[in-house]
Amino acid sequence: MDITKISIKRPVAIMMVMFIIIILGAVSITKMEMELTPETEMSMVMIMTTYEDAGPEEVENLVTEKIESAVANVENVESISSTSSEGSSMVSIEFNYGTNLDTAITDLRDKLSMVEATLPDGCDSPNIMKMDMNSMPIATIVVSGEDMTSDELKSFAEDDIEPHLERQEGVASVDIMGGTEQEILIEIDPERLEGLGLTMTSIGQILSAENSNQSGGSISYGEKSMTISTKLQMESIEDVKNTPIQIANGTVMRLGDIATVTETQKEVTSISRYNGESCVTLSVTQSSDGNTVTAVNNILDEVEKLNAEYPDMTIEVVSESGSTIEDSVMNVVSNIFTGAILSILVMFVFLKNVGLTGVIAVSMPISIIGTFVFLYFSGTTLNMISLGGLSVGVGMRVDNSVVMLENIYRYRTSLGYGKVKGTYRAGREVRSSLIASTLTTIVVFIPFVFVSGMMMQMMTDLALAIVFSLAMSLISAMTVVPMLAGNYVNNVHRNKAPKKLDFINKMLNMFDIGMKKLSTLYGRFLKWAVWHKKRTLSCVMLVFIASLCMLPSVGMELMPSSDEGTFSVTVKAPKGSNLDTVDALSLQVEEILEQIPEMVSISVTISGSSGSIMGSSEESSISCVLVDKNERDRSTDEIVEEVRNSVKNIAGAEISVSSSSSMGSMMGGSVSVEIYGDDMDKLQEISDQIASQMEQIEGVRQVSSSLEDQDTEVALQIDKERARQYGLTGSDIASQARNTVSGFTATTLKANGTEMDIRIVFPDESMSTLSDINDLSIMTGDGKVIPLSSVAEITMENVPSSISRDDQSRYVTISCDVYGRDSGSIGNDIQAIIDQMTIPDGYSVKLGGTNEMMNDTFSSLGLVIVLAIVLVYMVMAAQFESFVNPFIINVYHSFGIYRGNFPAVHYRRTSEHDGVDWLSGASRYRCKQWYCVD
Repeated sequence: MDITKISIKRPVAIMMVMFIIIILGAVSITKMEMELTPETEMSMVMIMTTYEDAGPEEVENLVTEKIESAVANVENVESISSTSSEGSSMVSIEFNYGTNLDTAITDLRDKLSMVEATLPDGCDSPNIMKMDMNSMPIATIVVSGEDMTSDELKSFAEDDIEPHLERQEGVASVDIMGGTEQEILIEIDPERLEGLGLTMTSIGQILSAENSNQSGGSISYGEKSMTISTKLQMESIEDVKNTPIQIANGTVMRLGDIATVTETQKEVTSISRYNGESCVTLSVTQSSDGNTVTAVNNILDEVEKLNAEYPDMTIEVVSESGSTIEDSVMNVVSNIFTGAILSILVMFVFLKNVGLTGVIAVSMPISIIGTFVFLYFSGTTLNMISLGGLSVGVGMRVDNSVVMLENIYRYRTSLGYGKVKGTYRAGREVRSSLIASTLTTIVVFIPFVFVSGMMMQMMTDLALAIVFSLAMSLISAMTVVPMLAGNYVNNVHRNKAPKKLDFINKMLNMFDIGMKKLSTLYGRFLKWAVWHKKRTLSCVMLVFIASLCMLPSVGMELMPSSDEGTFSVTVKAPKGSNLDTVDALSLQVEEILEQIPEMVSISVTISGSSGSIMGSSEESSISCVLVDKNERDRSTDEIVEEVRNSVKNIAGAEISVSSSSSMGSMMGGSVSVEIYGDDMDKLQEISDQIASQMEQIEGVRQVSSSLEDQDTEVALQIDKERARQYGLTGSDIASQARNTVSGFTATTLKANGTEMDIRIVFPDESMSTLSDINDLSIMTGDGKVIPLSSVAEITMENVPSSISRDDQSRYVTISCDVYGRDSGSIGNDIQAIIDQMTIPDGYSVKLGGTNEMMNDTFSSLGLVIVLAIVLVYMVMAAQFESFVNPFIINVYHSFGIYRGNFPAVHYRRTSEHDGVDWLSGASRYRCKQWYCVD
C-alpha cells in the first residue's frame, strides 16, 4: 500500500481522519486527570504498634525486635527498617519491585499473629498499612468564629465540617488540630484510696460495668419472643457521682463521696493560629485511588457552600495542592504551544512561503493533539513527566515534516516536477529515511525495561509521551504533509510581503545575506577540515577530553527544585517545656515572619508536653505562603536564608527553616548520612565528629543529628525476684504504675448527641516528685498494697527520643539542608570527609536519603544510555547494510553529548531528566544525519 499516493489522491479522506484525531484528542484532554507526577506504587508496607507510655528502648526490646524477627522470613522482602519512639513502634518493610502487596500483607498478618501473644500487656495489636504516595495531605482548612469558645469551635469542626469534607470524592480522612474538648475528671486522693482498700483500676472497672447496657435474656410474649435489655448507661455527671462503690469492709459508698468528680476542659495539647488569630485547623488527606486536582476542587466547592450555610463562621482553605499541580501542568502546556508557534515562525523565516509554512502549521498541532489520544488510552495522566516528554518532542515533530517538505521543495524547484508528481516522488524517496530515523529514536527507550522501581514508573510516562509523539509526527509527515503540499500549495517560491509591510522583506533579505555568509564561512571551514584531517581530529579529541575532565564539576540533583512560594519553620523548645513556653517561642518567630513584605499567610500548629514528669515531644510547626514569584524580586530560598539569619539569635529554641517543593519533598529533599552500629555512645561520638565537619562545608545549613533529641525519663529497674515473691510480673507493675502516674480513661459518657471521656487521675500534686513515685501503691497478687520502691529502683536517665534500625541494626542519621549548591556536590564533599575518617570495627558510615537514591538512579540511567547507543547503532547498521556509516553518526553523537558539559558546567547543575534529554536529543541529530547519509 502506497500511503503517499493515497494521501495525495484522497485529500477528503485524509481530512476526515484529521478531524477525527482532533475530536478524539480534544475529548481525551478533557478526560485525562492532572497530577504533579505519574502514579507510582511503592512496594512498601508499614507496621504501626502502640505501646503507650513506654520509652524508646522498651519499645525496641519488647515490640520492635520481635516484629522484625517475625517478618524477616516473609518472601520478597528487600529491606526492613524501624523507628522506636516513646509509645510507638514503626517497622517499614520494602519488598522487591513487582511484588503483589496484597499477598505480602496476608503473609505478614500470618507471621504477626504468631508473635502477638508475646507482646507486653498494654501493647495494641500491630496495624499493617500499605504505603501510598497519594495518601498525603492535600488541603489545609482553618475555621474561626468570633462568638464561639475553643471547645464549641472544635465541636463545630467535628460535627458540621468534618463529615461534609469526608464525603467528597478523593478524600480519605480529615484530621483536626487546635481547640479544646470537655471531659469528666475523677480525682482521687491516693492515701484515702489506699485506706478504703481500693485501686484506680478497680474503680475504672466498676465505672465501665455501670455504664453499659446489658442483655437480660429473652421472654415469650404471646406469639412473639422479646429480648430484655438492662439500661445502665450513664446520662449525666450526676450518674457518675452516684455510682456505687463497695469498699474493703463491705460498705457501699457513692463515687462522689470518695472522689472529686467535675466536668472540665481537657488539657490543651495543641494550639492552632492563622495570621495571628486562634482557630481550628483541618488537614485533609487524599485517598489512595483519588485524584488530587479533582479532590481539591470538590473541597473548594464544599467550603464555599459551608461559608454560605454558616455566614457567622470563617472557613478558609489556606493551602492546597490542586492549584500547584494545575499551574505546573498548564505552564508546561503553554510552553509546548509556545514552542510550536516559535518553530512555525522559524520555518517561515527559512521557507519564506506562506503555503509551505502553513503545511507545518497544520501538521504540528495534529501530531500534538493526536498524541493525547494515545496517552489517554494508555492510562497516562497529565503530569510534569508526560508533558515534559511532549515538550521535548516538539522539535522532533518538526524534523520529519521538514525533511518531507524540503524534499518536495527540491523536486518542484530544482528538478522541475509538477505539483502532484513532484510531491509524490519526493514523499516516496524520503519515506524509508523518515521511518528509519523515527525507529532509531523509539529504540532509545527500549533499555528502560531494565530499570526497576520508582525510576521505571516515573520514566514510563516520559518514554510513552515521546514515542507516541514521534509516531504521530511520522504519520503526519507521511500523510498530511503530502496531502496539503500536493493539493493546495501551488507556489513553493518565496512570497513577498505587501508594500505596507516592506520591512518584513528587508528583514528576510538581511537574514538571507547572513545565512549566505555563514554558508560560505562553513564551506571554507569544511574544506579546511577535509584537507587537514589530523588537525581536525586533534581539535575534536582535545574538546572531547576537556569535556570529560569537566564532567566531575557538573553538579547533580535527583529532582530539580521549584520555587512554589512556600516554606516551613520548625521551633523546638527544650524537653519538658509546657505548651505556654512553646507558644511564647513561636510568637517570637511569628513576629519576625510578619515583617517579611512578601508574606501572604502564616499557619501555626503548636504541641507541648503533657506536663507529666515523664515528658514528651514539643514543637511549633509554622507554614508560610508567599506571593506569587512573578510579584516578588526574591526567590523563596533567599527569603528562607534571611529568616534563618533572623531567628538564629532567639534563645532557648532550636529553629529550622526549609523551603517546600512538591518534587523535592517527594524525592527526599535534604542530604543525609547514616551511621550503623550497636552502641549508642559510640554512635554519638562518630555522629558528633561528622556533624562538626559537615558544618564547615560551603552551602550546608542546619546540620542535625537524630541523637540530638534526648528525653529525660524515669527508669523503673524492677527487681524480678522480689516481684515474684509478691505474685507480680514486670508487666503488672508497669501497667499499674502507668495508670497511676498518667491516669486512664475508664469509659465514655454519651448524652444529647455528644461524648465525653470519663478519666480517673490522682491530683497533680500527688505525683510531682521522684519520692511520690517511690511511694506509689502497687496491689500484689493476694490483694495487699505495697509501695513501688519495694519491687523497683527509680532513677532518672537521658535516652534518645527515638531509636532507628535498618536490617535489624541500629543507625543514626545526620541531615542538613542545602543552599546555593547542588546536593550532589555537597554529597561528594561529605563522602570525602567519611573516607578520611577511621571508623571502628563493627560500625559503618554511608550517604543515605537523596544521595543514595540519586546514585542508584544515575547508575541505572548510565546503563540505559550505553544500551541505547548500542541499540541505535544496530538498527542503523541493519538498515544501512553498513558498519561504517552508523559508527560515524554514533561517534559524532557521543562527542555532542560530552560537549554538552560546557553549558552544564556553566549552570553547575544537572538532574536525571538531563540524561533522558540527551537520549531524546540524539534522535534529532540522527534524523538530519540519516537523510544526509541516505
